[in-house]
Amino acid sequence: MTSRMFGAAPVFTVADCATSSVYYRDVLGFTINYDDGEYVTLSRGDTKIHLCLASVLRIPAELRRLPGQGSAYVFCDDVDALHEEFQARGARIQKPPQTYDYGMRDFNVLDLEGNQLVFGMSV
Repeated sequence: MTSRMFGAAPVFTVADCATSSVYYRDVLGFTINYDDGEYVTLSRGDTKIHLCLASVLRIPAELRRLPGQGSAYVFCDDVDALHEEFQARGARIQKPPQTYDYGMRDFNVLDLEGNQLVFGMSV
């Protein structure tokens, strides 16, 4: 029997949880669900993102990532509207929406640490 997957929550390493969580809230429209100063959980719709302070990572040193090395692809239903919303809020957009041969239309955004989020939809 195969186990069904139904969600993911990328964990981005950051140098400053407070500043990063404000960017996710005010610019990308996420809700802060939990914040202890070292670990933050955020959500927007079904999308979940976790931020972890680099100086207190609770994982073995050989598995740690530096701030800005994360990436996530987030599926949405209207890429162009989301792009306009983010642009109006001052998001760090890397490239505007573009349609690709592999059947997706997407655009890239960086958070304050350099972690990359790609927002896309099927076309």
